[in-house]
Amino acid sequence: MRDTPQSAQAWPGERYAWFTCALLLLAFGLSIIDRFAIGLVVDPIKQDLGLTDTQMGLVQGLAFALFYSLFALPIGVLVDAWNRCVLVALAVALWSAATAATGLAGSFAAMFLARLVVGAGEATLLPAASSIIADSFPPDRRPRAMGVFMLGGAVGGGLAGVIVAGALWIAARARSEGLTMLAEWQLMFVLLSLPGFLLAAALLALREPVRRERLAPGKVPLEAFLAHLRPNALAYATVMGAGALVATAVAAQFAWWPTLFIRVHQWSAAQVGVVFGIVGLPLAIFSPLSAGFLLGWLGARRNDAPILVMLGQTLGCAIFATGMALAPTPTLGIALYVPMALTGIWANTAALTAINQITPNELRGRMIGAYVLLTGLIAYSLGSVSVGMLTDRVFTGAAGISPALAIVFLVFGAAATVVLLVGRGSFA
Repeated sequence: MRDTPQSAQAWPGERYAWFTCALLLLAFGLSIIDRFAIGLVVDPIKQDLGLTDTQMGLVQGLAFALFYSLFALPIGVLVDAWNRCVLVALAVALWSAATAATGLAGSFAAMFLARLVVGAGEATLLPAASSIIADSFPPDRRPRAMGVFMLGGAVGGGLAGVIVAGALWIAARARSEGLTMLAEWQLMFVLLSLPGFLLAAALLALREPVRRERLAPGKVPLEAFLAHLRPNALAYATVMGAGALVATAVAAQFAWWPTLFIRVHQWSAAQVGVVFGIVGLPLAIFSPLSAGFLLGWLGARRNDAPILVMLGQTLGCAIFATGMALAPTPTLGIALYVPMALTGIWANTAALTAINQITPNELRGRMIGAYVLLTGLIAYSLGSVSVGMLTDRVFTGAAGISPALAIVFLVFGAAATVVLLVGRGSFA
């Protein structure tokens, strides 16, 4: 990378940069709420549409992952060449419309198609937002800004239960008073789609930041991409591989842990949403902020700082998430959820920070797109559907969700830990 006339221009004002980050944070939060919502109404959807756990796993996993993955690299190319703020705005509007379509689905095929489109829209967010943030904040402030952006995912996850429970309550009241013919879960998705359209309008008003830290002029992007990738392949493989593996466990958690407490501990969907919202929100705020702090603090002292931060989450997943799935009481399950959630966003924050740190501007969209592609293919394809297949074919019965989740948490958390330990030296 080298400085260019564009790089010499003043950085955006601090307030405006943080305003941009805040809107991107909200977009990330909305995307997480959408993914969480379907996991809270698995059983009503199964009953109304006559689906199996495997089909629900496909709807939550493969349907989302297919377009989320396939669109990642083409979107990465667009991010490197087009107006990123407009791109994010269009993506938020697209996935919001598809969220509403999820609620109007009357069959497995219709719901599968709606989740395909949700995946296509949400595949845009990480590559575009990461690139925008990298060009809005100087290098020494990027880890903190990235941590704040990732706060959107964490807070979205923490508030998702309360927000979805509120949407279900409104839907129940509307149905009891004869204001709608839609089932409660259907109206819930329609209600959850509405904020996205307002946010898309706000994102359209953002100014596209100046692109910085560019390659020397005249280089062909494909040639530059390959030339940069060859000597750094092991470093990228370590970060992306471990990130995708731990994301698989996170995808399984989002898709099925509400069902775990509903089936095994006999909680209601509203109870799951409220309790985990109250418990999870402080943890959700702490997780990305602490990740940003650790990345900045360790980064000033060690070359392998992102690897160490990622290890914090992979070990927590293998130990505490597995324990949560097997906990005999809901109280113990929540107690084990706490240390797991404390590091719940560390791996993704560290991976995105690392990729931006070692990638020239013209290639950031492609590299983040490759990360999204790998994450989608592995995490969202395997995470939820593997649990559904285990409950349908191996651990049958309501309590089977417990060992099924435990196996997924342990296998993928441990695998991610091994990848990081093996590749730590190559990254450093």
